[in-house]
Amino acid sequence: MQSGNNVGFDEFARESAAKYAPVLRLATEFLNSAHALLQPPPKDLLTSLLRSVCLTITNSYQSVLLLTMNGCGTDALKIVRSMFESAVTVAYLHENPGLLQDFLDYRWVKRHKHQEFLAQCCPDQFNALDPAEIKTTILEYGRVKGRFKGRSSWTDKNLREMAKSVGIEQQYLAVYPFTSSVHHLDVIGVMAQEDEHILDVEVLPSDRNLALAFAIAGMSAYIAVRYFDQAVSTGKAKKWEDWFRRYAVAQDEVKANPKKV
Repeated sequence: MQSGNNVGFDEFARESAAKYAPVLRLATEFLNSAHALLQPPPKDLLTSLLRSVCLTITNSYQSVLLLTMNGCGTDALKIVRSMFESAVTVAYLHENPGLLQDFLDYRWVKRHKHQEFLAQCCPDQFNALDPAEIKTTILEYGRVKGRFKGRSSWTDKNLREMAKSVGIEQQYLAVYPFTSSVHHLDVIGVMAQEDEHILDVEVLPSDRNLALAFAIAGMSAYIAVRYFDQAVSTGKAKKWEDWFRRYAVAQDEVKANPKKV
């Protein structure tokens, strides 16, 4: 139980850092290498966008490490769900560069919907907007709306279809349904946090779902950075593949030497 003004669970964090040391070392190695790869901003628009998405993924990876080390594995799964979605986007845009403009232009649909909402429900906030911003959104929305008619996203494919088209449908099936349940807290999401009995959710810190969060976070980051590496043509694909292999070995090593945190 948390006490005082402290944030986090120091004793749990020390014990989990020792237990998951092989995985943490590989995660740190990956993040250092990824940040080095992502530092020089690319000159073309597509790789600049892919870089930005990859940076959000590596930021999230670090957040997952903080949560898992403090016994918040189930909440970390909510972040890794987003990491996986973003990784699929990186892979899909890399394989379909002609869709970049759709990805960018969909912002006008989102902005138009938001302005309509403010006008109807929060008129004071709408009236406080810069009239030039409103005019620009109306004009740009008029330019792109025909392209997105009948869609609820920038692409006409759902996430599973996107994943399938880039060869990672099996990863989608392994990751997304379960993490979505955790995120939306349906019955599977509740049971994912239980300690043996239904509706008996473990109070933090907990060792539940730590290993799973590690696994999905690493896989998602690997997918995204591998595709970005291809986009900037470094020729280091084997480096990332070797890292992912060693990451899997490190996770198996922890499983083979169970020590409850």
